[in-house]
Amino acid sequence: MITRIVIATALSALSVSCYANKVDLSIMGGGTLSNSSNRSTVQINNVVTNYYKPSSNNTIGSLAGIGVGHTFENIFNRPFNFSIGLSAYYADLDKVRGTEYPFANGGNFDTLDYQFNVKSSSVMLEPRFIYSHCAWQPYLLAGVGIAWNRLDNYQEQPSNPALSAAPAPFYKSNTRSSFAYEAGIGVQHSLFHDQKHNVDYLASLDYRYMNFGAGRLVNFPGMTSNDYLGVPNINLQALMLSLKASF
Repeated sequence: MITRIVIATALSALSVSCYANKVDLSIMGGGTLSNSSNRSTVQINNVVTNYYKPSSNNTIGSLAGIGVGHTFENIFNRPFNFSIGLSAYYADLDKVRGTEYPFANGGNFDTLDYQFNVKSSSVMLEPRFIYSHCAWQPYLLAGVGIAWNRLDNYQEQPSNPALSAAPAPFYKSNTRSSFAYEAGIGVQHSLFHDQKHNVDYLASLDYRYMNFGAGRLVNFPGMTSNDYLGVPNINLQALMLSLKASF
């Protein structure tokens, strides 16, 4: 499981407001603090089974996104706005690192250090409910979509170069699609109004839980089992800052 605490600035949302004929343009982007783990036991063939133990659950990466949507103002004649949008995100979730115990089913042997990169691109359909009757406007958001999770650049090396362990990289890069979803809560605030161009500038800050599903590496020829090394659950906790121009 990968648990992610994400601190992000974002490029997001292009939305069209039907009542005020407004178009909203937002930008976001930033960094991620990650909690990660990976599949631990892999049968290489009928004789050899390797064990993979993550060395650290925390990594730092980055996140960015863009989107397009539509906003309905004062729905049911109440001080609530509703927006629906389609957003795209890219997350560079840094590296999964750990210790490989080769031939773990046969005894104790010299270990190796391994690592591989985790990245994710996703597209999410995102509804948002905004309470608009105050200067600081709280909102709830959610999202569902699809993620393309890429694991690549698998490497391993002896934990102690003086010992006998020899690298044998069994895995190559792979991109896998998966169901994605998110939920969050936040607040937005107007920064200023450009009267000359009739543009409102706003900033928002929100917390999100984002789940991008699973990812896996691909086995090299020579492995006879269907086991694989991967990440069974890529999920993030995100603190996102966005800037929006509404005109």
